[in-house]
This record gives sequence, C-alpha cells and structure tokens, in this order.
Amino acid sequence: MDCTYIRSSSYNQYEYCQMSYFLTYNLGWQQTSGKKAQLGTIVHKVMECLATCKKEIQDNPKSTKLEIEDDSLGKIKFTKNSLYTKTFVDKLIKSSYDYYTSSCVHSYSNADFNFCKDLVKMAIEYNDGQFDPRNRKIVQAEPHFDIPIEEDWAKYKYTLPDGKIIEGQLAIKGTIDLVTEVDDGIIEVVDWKGLPLDTKIPTPNGWTTMGEIQIDDEVFDQYGQVCSVVGKSRVKNKPCYKITFDDTTSAICDDEHLWKLANDKTVPVQELRIGDTINVAKPIDCGYIDLPVSPYLLGSWLGDGRNRSCEICSDDPEMYELLRSDGHEIGVNVGHVNAAESRTILNTTSVLRTLNVLHNKHIPEIYFRASFDQRLNLLRGLLDTDGNVNTGRKQAVFTSCNERLANDVKHLALTLGQRPYIYKQTRQTNFTNGENVNVYHVSFRPININPFRLDRKASMIDPNWGAGRSNIRKIISITEEPIQKTQCIAVDSPDNTYLCTENYIPTHNTGRRLNWATGEEKTYEKLCEDPQLLLYNYAISKLFPEYKQAIMSIFFIKDGGPFSMCFDSDDQTKFLSMLEKRFKQIKRNDFPQPVSRDRSSFKCTKLCHFYKNNWKDTNTTMCHYIEDHIKAFGYDETVRKCTKENHSIGYYEAPG
Repeated sequence: MDCTYIRSSSYNQYEYCQMSYFLTYNLGWQQTSGKKAQLGTIVHKVMECLATCKKEIQDNPKSTKLEIEDDSLGKIKFTKNSLYTKTFVDKLIKSSYDYYTSSCVHSYSNADFNFCKDLVKMAIEYNDGQFDPRNRKIVQAEPHFDIPIEEDWAKYKYTLPDGKIIEGQLAIKGTIDLVTEVDDGIIEVVDWKGLPLDTKIPTPNGWTTMGEIQIDDEVFDQYGQVCSVVGKSRVKNKPCYKITFDDTTSAICDDEHLWKLANDKTVPVQELRIGDTINVAKPIDCGYIDLPVSPYLLGSWLGDGRNRSCEICSDDPEMYELLRSDGHEIGVNVGHVNAAESRTILNTTSVLRTLNVLHNKHIPEIYFRASFDQRLNLLRGLLDTDGNVNTGRKQAVFTSCNERLANDVKHLALTLGQRPYIYKQTRQTNFTNGENVNVYHVSFRPININPFRLDRKASMIDPNWGAGRSNIRKIISITEEPIQKTQCIAVDSPDNTYLCTENYIPTHNTGRRLNWATGEEKTYEKLCEDPQLLLYNYAISKLFPEYKQAIMSIFFIKDGGPFSMCFDSDDQTKFLSMLEKRFKQIKRNDFPQPVSRDRSSFKCTKLCHFYKNNWKDTNTTMCHYIEDHIKAFGYDETVRKCTKENHSIGYYEAPG
C-alpha cells in the first residue's frame, strides 16, 4: 500500500483494521463520524474557541473589545470580562452545537445538547479549573503540523493510478488540541478526550465494550441468563486492587467495588480475604443458530483434520458412523498403507475456506454464541479427536500444538460453565523429528456435561465425580494497584451480577477501571507507550524547539480525568522506531486484511461504516467489494478502478 504520511488516527486505524485503513488512506473514502464522535467534536470546538479567545487577550492586553474569526463558527466577539461568564460559554456551546448538527446524518435531541453542556462543564470545572484554557497561558490552540521524517528509511516513491510519480519523505500530520506554557521553558500539551471506555463485556451478540454499552443492552449474569443494562455510571479515578484466583485468572477493581461470594454474601473489596471464593459462571444461554458447518464435524476436523481440506484422519469406525448419522457424506479411505484411516467429508472444504480456517485452525466467533447443544457438540468433536481422560485427576484434557486453538477451546469451555486451565509443555512429539515444540493442554473437570461423544471415551467420565472445587474460583492474592479510571453498569439480574473479562468472571453492580477486562491496564506506563502521545511529543519538539521540556496531558473529560507524563529523548527514538515499523508494514502490504474474515467481529457489525454501507449500486458491502476486487484483479488495478474521484495519496487529509 502507498503511504506518504502517518497521523495518530491512521497509525491506530491500520492496527484496528487494515482494510479500513486501505479504504480511507489509499482509496480516499471516509467513514461517517459516529454520533458520539460528533458530540465530542462540538465540545472540542468550544474548548478551542475559549483557548483562542484567551490567546487574543494575551496578545492584546490593552484592548477592551476583542474579536476572533473561527473557521467554523465565524466571528466571535467578547470582552475580557465576558469571556469568563457562563452566558458566553453557553453561547459558544449553542453555536458549536448548531453548526455541527445542522448538516449531520444523525438525529439529535435536547438530551444530546445537554450532554455537550455537561462535558464542557466537567472540562472547565475539573480541579478548580485546572484544565480551563481561560486559566492558562496559551502558546497555541489547535496547532496543525506536517513534519517530514528525515531518515533514510522514511523515503518513498510511488506511481499513482494516473501515472504520476510522487516521491519524498514520510511525514507525520495531525492537530494538537492545546499547547500552554506552565513555567519558563516548560510547556504542557493538553489533549481533551470525551471518548468511550474500552472495557470488554460478553453479550449474546459477541463482545462489546464498556464505552459502547448502553442502557437496555443485554449481557449475561453469573447463571448465564440474559439480563439488561438498566444504568451506567460516570467514571471515577480511584485506587484499585488486583484479585488473583487459583486458576490464574485475575481482575482489577476499585476500592468501592463489591464482590458476590460463593456463599451468597456480598462484601466490599477491602473485606475480601485470601481463600474467599466466587462462583464459576454457568453456561451462557444462547439460542440455536444456523451454522456453516455442523459443530461436531467442525470440532472433529479442527482436532484431526488436514489443514488443506475437509479430510479427517481416524482409526475409530465410530467417528465416521457418528458423522454419517449427522447427515454427512463420507468419502473412501485415502490413507496410506499402515497409516491411519483418512476420509474426506464431501462438499465441505469450500465452506471451511469461507470460514478462513484452512491452514488457519481456530474456532470462528459465531460458534461461541451458538446454542448450548451446538457448543457442546463442537467441544465433543474437538475432544473425541484430540482429547483424552485423566481418570486420576478426574479431568478431560484437550492437547494441541496450536496455541490459538487451545485458547479457543478454553474459551469454548468457559461458555459451557467449565473452569478450564491451560498448561504449556515443551517436549518432542512424533511429528517433529526430535525437535522440541510447545504443546498446550486444556484441562477441566466436567461439570454437568460429558465432553465426549465416542463411547470408549465418554464411558470413562464418571458422573459420580461431582464438581469438586471446579465450580468456584478461590482468591490466592490481593494486591494494591495504582489509581485507575473505574466505571460500572447496573443490570437487572436477580443477584446484581454480570460477566466480564475474557474469562467470564462474575462481578457485581459496581465500578471497574478502564480496560481491565482485556488485561490491559491503563496505567502511566501504558500511556507512555501510546502512539498518539509519542507522535505529539515528537511533533512538539519540532514545532517548539525553544522549550526545554514538554508535559503531555491527556484529559478524559467523562472517563476519569487527566493523565500526565513527561517524555525524553529516548522516547523520541522509541517513536521513530515504532513509526518505521508501521511504515514498512503498510508499504509491504498489498492485500489488506479485514479485522474479521466473516465480519462477525463487534468492530465490523457495530463500529465500521465500510461494513454497514454497500459499494455504490451493488448489494456488496464496501470492504467485501474491495477484498473481492483485489482477489480478482490485483492490488494495482483495484487502486486504479476504486480510488475516489479527485483523491491524491500525497495530499488527502483524513480526520486526525
């Protein structure tokens, strides 16, 4: 793909979805801003105007009547005194709101206007006006930058669809919200954020985030039953605790959080003790859905199938009898002499190809939200082929050298109310010619299920084993964590619980911090690795070289307040290294990958307008059309035919 510049948005968009990046930054098609993003733009404009007005006062200290010309809102008149009044701020909010909603595809209500007013109020009143631009010495409001990277690796040369050749140095582009001076030789860069939280929550439709989830959305309670979100709190900056359980899972919560124990007591986190237990979630309740490949067949193929086709290797005649009883047509034995029997399941390879599992064995996302019986049959296919029974430990065990598939089996078992544990072992196998490989064992004691279908394996599961301690998680560690952003939703489940994290941990109707469900802690250290802040820091060093130090402050208006950090010269080197890596990734990529092959990802179905909208007059989504076009005609022809009219890769300005 061609790449002449990188913005913080394009850097992150490539990681989010390569196909989305290609459509936006190479072909020139822009996505429609979401409603929340548009409301955020309204708030940004108000803060920008307040900063510009303050700068005008600084530059004209003797003037009594002042005026600025805003590129969107036009002339704004004010005085030194009126700038600090609520009336002036309210007028700015109204002007900004009217401007950005007048020609927008979204519908707006009075509640949206009040939401903008509340965000502005939070921004200017935080900590007695600490981030109110009117209380600051303004260096520059909304400075734009377009800075070439003077490194050998940053050179580019491309031939555009019209035959024109462009060449030069990769540049970084963008806009910084506000640059202020806090002391002699020290500036502070403020980036206002009113964006949603990123916390991962399982729902009947897949995964969503804490930021996106809304009142009336559906989640699961600890019994696996569907319940509704009935409330959503504001975000707070709170001291936190990390709770670690005996199955190696963990969760972070704030100091106001409540926990529902296995004995039905609800206690605050400060009263938790080592040895306390919480329940393992029951199987999630999802309805039957039509699946591309029957679950037992898919599981059997994932376990003992050839990567290239729907051919299953097994010496157990019952395996093929079970598949025949499910309605599948079985081919003749094509196995070698003295080798395991191998039979093709007819009319299935093309479907596996559509699921993107050939040479890429994993469980497609759609199967994790199939019905209980469908998920159980998928697990049975996997364990009938690559599973065994450890009668001594009273466990079923799935074994694979495929780490992704092992994690998928763990995920599948969690949706079935089990408590799986993954153990990695490095050893030789019969297929590695004496070389060591990583082998992954997923083990669990079956709770209320028999995870096998083959008689010889299923008969080894003793229903009298009981659950043992596999239906609870025991706390083995409670440690203090730094202050984090926390938020909560309220649900209408009978015991006020819902599930969170990739381990389906039951939690109570109380707060949690940003991003803890994914295992990523939004700590100072994490923000110091943030590509946007590193890019801004590098740009600031070039825009304002007279300042010896820059403080970077990212202010989450509605999501927990400010985080501030200082970068040094090593961080500039780190940024250039990150930029070089991303630049080379983009340049080498002539077949951009979508975030999800079957477009079942939440990012596709809920967040991406290229997936929601069709290509011109076709019935094919934009991203599918471009993917098919590249497959059929190649990258260069796709760029030539599908680039938006009047788009030039060298000058196209995407929103930053």
